[in-house]
Amino acid sequence: MLAMTTLVAGVYGHGYMTEPAVTFLSSSTDNTQFIATIESSASGFSGTFSGSPADNTAAFTTAFDSSKYISLKELINGLATITVTDATLTCGSCDPDETAQPLPETYVEWSHSSTEGFTSSHEGPCEVWCDDVRVFQDKDCAADYTSAPAELPYDHDACLGTSTLTFYWLALHSSTWQVYVNCAPLETTTSTGAVSSYAVSATSFSAMLATAVLAAGVNGHGYMSDPAVTFLTSNDPTQFIATIEASDSGLSGTFNGAPADNTAAFTTAFESSSYSSLKEFINDKATITVTDATLTCGSCDPDETDQALPDTYVEWAHSDSEGFTASHEGPCEVWCDDTRVFQDDDCAADYTTAPAQLPFDHDACLGSSTVTLYWLALHSSTWQVYVNCAPLESTTSTGATSKYAVSGASTSTSTSKSTSSNSTTTTTSTAASTAGSATYNFNTNYATSTSASTGNDASTTAAGSATTSTTTTASIATTTTPTTATTDAPTTETTDAPATSTDTAKCSVRRRRN
Repeated sequence: MLAMTTLVAGVYGHGYMTEPAVTFLSSSTDNTQFIATIESSASGFSGTFSGSPADNTAAFTTAFDSSKYISLKELINGLATITVTDATLTCGSCDPDETAQPLPETYVEWSHSSTEGFTSSHEGPCEVWCDDVRVFQDKDCAADYTSAPAELPYDHDACLGTSTLTFYWLALHSSTWQVYVNCAPLETTTSTGAVSSYAVSATSFSAMLATAVLAAGVNGHGYMSDPAVTFLTSNDPTQFIATIEASDSGLSGTFNGAPADNTAAFTTAFESSSYSSLKEFINDKATITVTDATLTCGSCDPDETDQALPDTYVEWAHSDSEGFTASHEGPCEVWCDDTRVFQDDDCAADYTTAPAQLPFDHDACLGSSTVTLYWLALHSSTWQVYVNCAPLESTTSTGATSKYAVSGASTSTSTSKSTSSNSTTTTTSTAASTAGSATYNFNTNYATSTSASTGNDASTTAAGSATTSTTTTASIATTTTPTTATTDAPTTETTDAPATSTDTAKCSVRRRRN
């Protein structure tokens, strides 16, 4: 079963993940060794770490429990120094693009030899993660799991729908702590929404974002941190709110490879498509997966306290040490009302700071009422949709145009289905632009046009356009017809989560806070 991963143990060899199986990037070195170290003297932890393995582990546990860290993964990412050429803190020396592995039924397994799992002297904590969800944790894995291979009873159901399983282990038998990281890509499964008993709760930028920070949950991958957002739900608001199946996207290409390859294939296909923006594509194709979320604002409150327009950057955060999740490559856009003010083909790869800083066209946002961020993560063939919005404090337009603005009104007909609602909303928009429809090119600066948004957005259209919105819920029907004239009439039909009222001053959905 493990023929592909079994290597001769070398000088530092102390094992590898055997279930799911891993493939290493090099066969010329000992891939079973630790890939990084943390000097206890540089850890910031108080305590004595020069004793026996058990004593060192007890001292570490006490210090860790009083620290700012919420997980071993976070500590490793914050403090570890890589010691092996080409290794990463994401996958160690493993190949993240190996053949996808089946999710183990019951146990994640670790082996050193046919008679040893963890090296018994190498006491210390270990964790298992599925994407950004912790699904197993123990304070002293070598002492507590002594079989060969070591069998770690992880939360299987919380891993359904994820793309990568990663194992972290910190060996504390000396004052130089050894870091082991292995990862394996997973075969496609469907999430059931199960929550892991090992999931960690995190706060990020708490002083700045007190109104926006909530517990991180099953699929959490971040939120817009500047301008700050407020969420309508007590569930995990940082997760993706919708999905698009690559097979249903209408785009040609192969989308089951590495994140970078998937993103390149998407960009090529998108440039040949009828879509003029990521926002338009999401409104047309996305299926909502989170109760009460919308494609307009995600799980954010469109009626929160108005936020100041950032001076230079719109920011995205996942934790104190992460902006975009590195593996979640794909495009993102920032919009101020119906003007696109930022766009990038691969935001996770191109903006790697924590928080990620997106240099939007500030002046083109003056006079706008809402800023919205759209992000599409392409690391698997089920694409994840992230949408956040924040209302803005009143400013005065200077008439500035955005180099990221897209020309032309949408001509697509869309149907977005929610998996979390029994109600149906149909919105029909007719809008016109004096500019012709644009051929999409991610790398082109577009002539500025105030074009109407598509899908279920309630937007402020340009002069010379008309919008008719018909909203249907179980018991409510509302028709609003502005009296301005239209010069064209492309029609977009969207079926989505229930809407209630239309407010062109901010976002279109107003809901009771949980």
